[in-house]
Amino acid sequence: MDGTLQRPLGIGPMRDIDAHAATVRSSPTGDPALQPAEALGDVRPEVVVDLMLACSCWNGADLVVLQPGEGVHDLSVKRGSVTLAKLGVDRDVADAAVARLALIAGLDPLLPSGSPEAKNSLARVDVVSGAVRSELLVSVAASVRGLEAEVRSLVRSEATPAVTRPLVRCTRCAAVQAAGSLRCALDGGELEPAVDNPSPGGLIGCWRLLARLGSGTTGTVFAAEHVLIGRLAAIKLLHASLSSAPVLVSRFLAEARAVCRLRHPNVVEVTDFGLLTTGQPYLVMERLTGLDLARRLEVDRVLQPVVVLRIAREIARALEAAHAEGIVHNDLKPENVVLLEGSTDEAPRLKVIDFGASSLAERQEDERGVLYGTPEYVAPERARGAPADGRADLYSLGVILYEMLTGGFPISGATPGETLLAQLTSTPPAPASPLGPLPLGVTQLVGRALRKSPDERQQSASELLAEVERALEDLARDGWRRWLPSLP
Repeated sequence: MDGTLQRPLGIGPMRDIDAHAATVRSSPTGDPALQPAEALGDVRPEVVVDLMLACSCWNGADLVVLQPGEGVHDLSVKRGSVTLAKLGVDRDVADAAVARLALIAGLDPLLPSGSPEAKNSLARVDVVSGAVRSELLVSVAASVRGLEAEVRSLVRSEATPAVTRPLVRCTRCAAVQAAGSLRCALDGGELEPAVDNPSPGGLIGCWRLLARLGSGTTGTVFAAEHVLIGRLAAIKLLHASLSSAPVLVSRFLAEARAVCRLRHPNVVEVTDFGLLTTGQPYLVMERLTGLDLARRLEVDRVLQPVVVLRIAREIARALEAAHAEGIVHNDLKPENVVLLEGSTDEAPRLKVIDFGASSLAERQEDERGVLYGTPEYVAPERARGAPADGRADLYSLGVILYEMLTGGFPISGATPGETLLAQLTSTPPAPASPLGPLPLGVTQLVGRALRKSPDERQQSASELLAEVERALEDLARDGWRRWLPSLP
């Protein structure tokens, strides 16, 4: 892989390191070095990356290694076989730092260590630290113990003013180039500072943000257009409050990579992901045209049972594909189901959105004790803080089924807290449609999905999908009313 960086990184030799408990001293050779210290748990991953690159520029150090150790990652600065300095880095911070270093170098951080692909996963990177310009060889890989990285010094030279000039971006084609010209060298467009501007009219890479579409518990979504080819997309930017937690950034990158591989007609397509200069991750998704299921229910309130089952079938297919890849949604609700343009009651066309970023919710609960998600759709095990899997998504789908059939929630409270408590303690009534009696197969399907214990629900999206198909067959039969539950 050719991951050579086409521009230098202007980093300071020890930027922000003193603020994070790393002690700087002079070695016998006069070069700065690090005293051994406790694990740096309260440090952002970009600071660790800056430290690794800066250490690689020091005269006398030729290798910087970040690899899993006993309980923490070991950051070692070496000269030949001699270790000049060693520092412990919190495991989650280290994984996020390796992922960030991989993005800088254009490498894949999840290639297995020792694989043929990993051996070729090297990139040359130019770095400027103070008055020193260094050519570095960066490699990253994944092992069973975590992510690891090496930065090896190849060539050092004195930095020149041309290397350290600020960068600018063309407002027309988004090409990045060194400052000094009045117009873009490619198309003559106007130039502006090459910084990310996550607001309408601003640029993120080659994407110009057109409008703010909405904001949820995990991020903000913008309509965007590729400035070179005019392709429309939607970009979701993780909230800055979540981006400040290294473990969440690391988890976001891993989830984004998994979602990028997920290809299914009922799942929104994610085409790219990356990090802003501020460290905030973002996803680039296909732009959908249509209205979400929540807006449909605002208009119609309740739907015919056959329409409900057809919509549920498509949602279950999306969950089936996602769960097969190990991806749990964790925030399934009508707002995250988009009925596409051209969808009909006879043949619904829909896509489930917000996979990936919403799966941060489970880890966020672990880190901060805060539950993310809409209380009415949260499964009981998530409400009590217990581990959750794909069966929590099936509970959320059961709530959506109930809402489409009855026009209300199976469980709710006056406040979010009361709703979460009710999820743990209250038994929902059987669904009753104002449009008429429901087949027994439908009420049993919904009732099973809403069981408090995940072991008593359908055990997979495939199993729930099979029950939906059987309920549709019952509705298609003449005389299905003989399977009606007893009416008062």
